[in-house]
Order: sequence, then C-alpha cells, then structure tokens
Amino acid sequence: MNTDYSDIAVYEGKELIEAVERLLTDEEFAVWLKKHSGKTISPLQKNLLIGMMKISKNPIEVIDRHMVFPFIKTLIRKTTDGVFIHGTENIPQNGAFFISNHRDIILDAAFLSYMLKNEAGIRPYLGVGNNLFTTAWIEDLMRVCKCFTVIRNGSPKEVIAHAEKLSNYINDKRTEGDSIWLAQREGRAKDGNDITQPAVLKMLTIAGDEDFLTKLKKLNITPVAITYDIDPCDYLKAREMQIKRDDIAYHKTPEDDMLNMKTGLFTPKGEVHFVITPCINDELDIIAAETDVRNEQIRRAAELIDQHIHSAYHLSSFNKAAYTIKERSNEDYIASKEEIRAFEEYLKRQISRIEIADGGRDIPFLRHCLVTMYANPVLNKLKVIVESAGRR
Repeated sequence: MNTDYSDIAVYEGKELIEAVERLLTDEEFAVWLKKHSGKTISPLQKNLLIGMMKISKNPIEVIDRHMVFPFIKTLIRKTTDGVFIHGTENIPQNGAFFISNHRDIILDAAFLSYMLKNEAGIRPYLGVGNNLFTTAWIEDLMRVCKCFTVIRNGSPKEVIAHAEKLSNYINDKRTEGDSIWLAQREGRAKDGNDITQPAVLKMLTIAGDEDFLTKLKKLNITPVAITYDIDPCDYLKAREMQIKRDDIAYHKTPEDDMLNMKTGLFTPKGEVHFVITPCINDELDIIAAETDVRNEQIRRAAELIDQHIHSAYHLSSFNKAAYTIKERSNEDYIASKEEIRAFEEYLKRQISRIEIADGGRDIPFLRHCLVTMYANPVLNKLKVIVESAGRR
C-alpha cells in the first residue's frame, strides 16, 4: 500500500514547479526578498527559471543553483567569517542519515546542505518543524528547498499517526539511497547542552518489522557537530529562559519564531563549523552484543550520538572564555585575559538588547544563561574525553 505523503513531502515534479510559480508571484515574499537581499525577480527571470525547471531532469537543482544557493552564499559572505565542513570522508557511500545538534532554526540545515553539495556532491533532504510555517509562502519556500515537514501539533492520536508517516517517509528515502538531515531533538538546545531525544530514535524506527538496532543501522546514522563562534540568537534564547522561569505557561508565538529566524539569518556569527563524524553502525553492533533490552538499546544509541557530537565540537574563544568563567578545571581550555574581556563585553551588549515586560530583566540570571550556553559545549567535550580515558 502506497502512503500519501502529500502533507509532509518535499515538493517534486509538477508540484515543485507550481510551488515556485506561487512563490515568485507572492507579494510578501517579494518584499522580504527585496528587503533582505536587495534583489527582485522580474517577470522575464521568473519565466526563464520556470522554463529551465520544466526541461530539467532535476528541477530542484535548478532552484538551488539559481535561487537558493546564491542567497546562502550571500549570507555566508555578509554574516560569517567563513563556513567550514570537516570529515566528508566519513560519509557512507550509500548515503547517510545526518543527525546533528541544533543551534539555528534555519541555518543549521541551510549551511550544511550548501556545504555538502559543494564539498561532497550530496544534497540531503531536510527535516523542519511545521511550527516554522507561519505564512503560506514560507511553507512553499521550505518545501521547494528540499525540506520535508515534521508535524508537531495535533491530538495524541494525530501525533502518533504523524510520527508513523514521517518514519515511513524517511525510511523510504533512505531505501532509495537519498541522504537526510534531522536535528537530534525537537527545537534548539537553549542552554547549549546538546542531548539526543530518545523519542527521535523511536520515531525513526517505527517503520519496518526488524528489531530496533537493525532498523537504526539501515539508516546509516552519521552524527554531525555544529558550532557557531557566536550564536546569533543567544540573547533571544536567554530572554526565553527568563520568561519561562517566571511564567511556566509561556509558549512562543509565531512572531517569536519569525524574530528568531530573522535574527539567525542576518546577525553576525563568526566562523561556522560542521564536523561529520563516522557512521555509528559498528558501535551499534557492540550495543546489540551487550544488551537485547530495547529501552537500554535506545538509551545507549542516543548517548552514542551525543558522544560523537560532543567530541567533535570546534570550540571558539567564547566557548573557552565561558568555560573559564564557569569552571576552570582543565588548563587546556582556559581562555586568555583578552578573550575573557572580549566575552564579558559581548555579554553586556547582548543583555542590553533583551527586552522583558512585567518586571524587566534579571541581569544575573540572563548572564548565567549566556555563560552556560557557551560553556556547555566545552563541558560536554571534556566529559567525553574523561569517559574515553576511563574505558581504556
């Protein structure tokens, strides 16, 4: 029986062309594009793009080459000190399921797909939450950009049905040899403590009749560590943590998501690094040999992904400065006085940008949040080093 994936699938074929036509005639998208890139798309350019797509064997590649990747390249030039990818030799020849930590709503997937295409000739399918689809044109843009939809709302029964459909879609794509990217958790790690949610692994293995680890191995899970010298949304994350502390009923609004997307896209980030670590299949075999208890296998598989990501962090001077302020227990990661001074000045600037109604900013708490989110990658990396030494 063929499953209907129309509500979550990447736009392809005729549907892709129709979505691009909608997008290029959408006034809101035109205003957004003009504002943030200084570009407009003329009727002639639109017709040429649609014409190329109709005759191309790979119309998504046409969109990437002429619309998506030029925009990403401009973002890299204007908002970063370079985006770098390491470890492409670790990508399995028959495709990979890239699972990474999650720093930025849009750019984790956008930068990674751009770098993988340029450096390894791979253009992965990308999983994005439907909470980002705040307007019709954003949904069209995402699904045109090879993004499939992770539906995060609905009744408990609907959530289960969505998870089953998503699992089948992902496994179908991997069976066809396509590579896929998905974050290790729902939403970004606001405190920089990147932990794989077991629920993600459970969702991935709903499809099929084999045991948990056999199904996980078929995906070729290949963990990726993402680091930004400067997290562009750090002050927004700190703001959200204070609001949630003070109001446990608080939930982000679509306007909050739009602000986070905009800030992430257009704010300076320093260097951005993607480190692709080896596929975990051999290590999953070790887990299989040591336990047949499913919950234990899930727990250990999640921890295994975390270990790959934590050990591969490309740490910045801000990470080391935050660690020095917070911990100072390992001399190899102590920042210089100049680095600490620069980070302290940065903290003051970011805290001054935070606006909170009803009581205002709790400056010590906000400072603690910012220091913690930059220090945690160092603490996690050191934890893996200590644990690895203990196993020797």
